[in-house]
Amino acid sequence: MTSMKRDYMSKLNCLILPRITSKMPMIDIDTSTWKFPSYIVLADRDFNKPAPIDILLGAEIFFKILVNGRYDCEGLPVLQNTKLGYILSGKIHNSYVKQYKKQCHSFFVQTDSLHHMMERFWSIEEMTNKILTKEEKSCEKHFELINRRLQTGRYEVKLPLSDSADKLCDSYHTAKAKFLALEQRLLKQPQPKKDYSEFLEEYVQLGHMTQLDEAEVKKECRNIYMPHHGILKETSSTTKLRVVFNGSEKISNGVSLNDILMIGPKVQDDLCDIVQRFRLHRIVMSADVAKMYRQVWVHPEGRCLQRILWRKTHDQTITTYELNTVRYGTASAPFLATRCL
Repeated sequence: MTSMKRDYMSKLNCLILPRITSKMPMIDIDTSTWKFPSYIVLADRDFNKPAPIDILLGAEIFFKILVNGRYDCEGLPVLQNTKLGYILSGKIHNSYVKQYKKQCHSFFVQTDSLHHMMERFWSIEEMTNKILTKEEKSCEKHFELINRRLQTGRYEVKLPLSDSADKLCDSYHTAKAKFLALEQRLLKQPQPKKDYSEFLEEYVQLGHMTQLDEAEVKKECRNIYMPHHGILKETSSTTKLRVVFNGSEKISNGVSLNDILMIGPKVQDDLCDIVQRFRLHRIVMSADVAKMYRQVWVHPEGRCLQRILWRKTHDQTITTYELNTVRYGTASAPFLATRCL
């Protein structure tokens, strides 16, 4: 680095960046009324015109170039003598600031205390065995005792009911009211109605849902009817409309199916562990299990807790169906399906 005004040179090691900062100053500054002594030689004669920054000097060189000589004048920036010439720093008149305000941006950044940040870091990095709650242990024990492998290779499980399962009562009338409202909406939407019917028809064809006759419907047992609705996903490459069964719907006594189901512990690996394994091998394969939850069958004794109401056309009789497989929308579904896998 060589001074254009004086006999000064210095060798620097620099980092090359696309841009150091925005142009400085932000706007033109009128210096016609500024009066400086004739002996002052500015390091940059065009300091008042917006221009890109060519080089940013660090403290290790800045204090070496300072020399004796400073000029102060009220209403003007301070002039400081250096081996490169005089440089300016300080406040300018408010009339220039008013123009600048149009381009001014304010930002607020709040950071956690260092102690809290370090605590979070070690909490994330620490490898610990998760301690299961009493309910999670009970759910795991229930699975180990009750699940069985069918001849087809699929698993059959019983829904893990909690101690508050005796609070359940029949929810037929609530589900019927919800279904009639859904039916009225579908009547106004021919294509979604067609997709809805095809989705449930596939359920029947695959054996994932069974139609009940009148005698089976009237059997004395705790029956839970789940309302259902459609979720439309235009970006899906397979099923654009999916029927979702609501296990959280409250019945007359304020209790839902999900309230009496044990959720179960998390059994899959942490996402952090999965990502780390991606770095260990040259080739990684991933796959999607088609209809994953529906690959697991529910024991016949528990299917009365997974009933729905449906009919293709509004002039038909409303029919009761039982869902034979694990259903997304129920609290225990993620544990049951992943645990079987």
